[in-house]
Amino acid sequence: MTILRFFISCLLLICLYGCQKTPKKSLSGIAAKSQQQMAETNFSEGMKQFVIENYPEAKSWFEKTLAIDGNAAAAHYMLGKIYLQSQKLPDALEHTKAAVKIETKNRYYYQQLAQIYERQHNLKEAIATYKRLIAEVANSEEFYYEMATDYIYLQNFEEAAKTYSKIEQVFGKTIELTRQKQQLHLKMNKLEMAIDEGNAYLKEYPDELDMKITQAEILYSNNKGDEAIKYLETVIAQHPTSGEARLLLMSIYKAKGEQAKFQLQLDYIFSSPEVAPDTKLIVLQELATDPNDETRKSATKYGQIAVRQHPQDAKLHEALGDLLNVEKKGEEAWVQYNLASKIVQNDFNLWIKLIQTDAMLNKLDSMIVHAEKAITYFPNQGILWLFGGTAYQLKKQAEKAIEWLEEAKRLAANNDNISLEINSRLGDCYQENKQYKKSDQAYDEALKIDNNYDYVLNNYSYYLSLRKERLEVAKQMSEKLIKRHPYESNYLDTHAWVLYMLKDYQAAKKILEVAVANSSNGTILEHYGDVLYQLGDTLLAVEQWIKAKKLGETTDLIDKKIIDQKLYE
Repeated sequence: MTILRFFISCLLLICLYGCQKTPKKSLSGIAAKSQQQMAETNFSEGMKQFVIENYPEAKSWFEKTLAIDGNAAAAHYMLGKIYLQSQKLPDALEHTKAAVKIETKNRYYYQQLAQIYERQHNLKEAIATYKRLIAEVANSEEFYYEMATDYIYLQNFEEAAKTYSKIEQVFGKTIELTRQKQQLHLKMNKLEMAIDEGNAYLKEYPDELDMKITQAEILYSNNKGDEAIKYLETVIAQHPTSGEARLLLMSIYKAKGEQAKFQLQLDYIFSSPEVAPDTKLIVLQELATDPNDETRKSATKYGQIAVRQHPQDAKLHEALGDLLNVEKKGEEAWVQYNLASKIVQNDFNLWIKLIQTDAMLNKLDSMIVHAEKAITYFPNQGILWLFGGTAYQLKKQAEKAIEWLEEAKRLAANNDNISLEINSRLGDCYQENKQYKKSDQAYDEALKIDNNYDYVLNNYSYYLSLRKERLEVAKQMSEKLIKRHPYESNYLDTHAWVLYMLKDYQAAKKILEVAVANSSNGTILEHYGDVLYQLGDTLLAVEQWIKAKKLGETTDLIDKKIIDQKLYE
């Protein structure tokens, strides 16, 4: 047994067994003393087993205790606790009631009894038990809170409010308690009493701004908007830099359609450096979702003001970045996310936004740097390794990309969405690295997750065609692809190239004619020329090769094909 568990065991022994009454039917002389010692020994053994969570053995010792001393309240209590843990509520109730009957001054016994009644949804008995506890045990008034909670569950709001008043008498007023009472009064449609509660609190604590805001909110939410406005104007006169008060007043003016007054409060919130950054963040989020186009567009302007006033507030920089991204201002958004990441390094969602913006802007080196930094804080997040691996892949550094992507795969094994992307990219990288078996394995794993994933169906079938391997399998995949995307040029080109490798040049020509009609891609035109050459139309083939060279993205053999008017593969 650890020192801590031994200490807990000893403490429970003192609190429970050592405090119980002498049995009513005592034995005489030495025999009685021996019996009592045996009962105490059995209880002690039971406590040791309970502390190490060997509950069946503990239960046995407590039962032995009761067999010797039926009035051992602590043994009844502990048996009640064991039964309670195993959800055997009738047995738990029987033993805990016995403990309370024997020892009427032990708070733990009453508390457990009330908990059992609550588990049984017998809240009336639970309340009665708390009342007895408070009456019998000194300094136990904190259980008024449990009583109040049970009254609320019973929807007896009147008694709950009275109970909170008793708590106030004992512990004094608090803003949380006052708000609880106000909510109860509102549930009973007693608006004036709710307001009176707040006023009583403010009489005692006149500078409590939060309660003033609560009072205004209650007025406004109960169709007393004009009173709420007057009240808030008084509050703002006393607390001119209160962002919360101005925010609420601004919202009321907006709801009433009083645009000029709404704008006045809005301008003040962002013109004053003393208004808290958190308030400005809330306003920015509200402006960003406003249905009015002009109001929504103004969010970016106010966001720029806010970050100038609070340059060390990461959340404001992030919010401004979000607004700029919505406006398709990726470079400016990237600056804000980058600034935020320098202020707060352990915000996972911020790193994701920054790295995604890196990718959108094709900042591959930055993408790698940020992925590496993010991993120092979140080393087990597979998506960060995926981002880094993707950047290395796009930089044509296949070996480094594989290293990152394999780690991403290990970490994201239970996430199909991320695993799909990881295996897709691993297939590409292993293909690039001429590790064809591993490439095929990665693509196969991706298709096990989603056998209709366009990216893999396209790349897998195309690379198989280039390698002239499993061409019938490649044909099945590319056919599946163009059935769903009959006018997607890249997919048509892949299917045509598989057919080309199968020497079905006529079928390849028909597919490429559709692809060429819907694209201006050099690779597709070069392939079209190759097919035409195979079909004996050399002049038209050369014409396609010339067009392809002008567009770019052709093979290194394109010049030789044009000059010699001959197909080279």
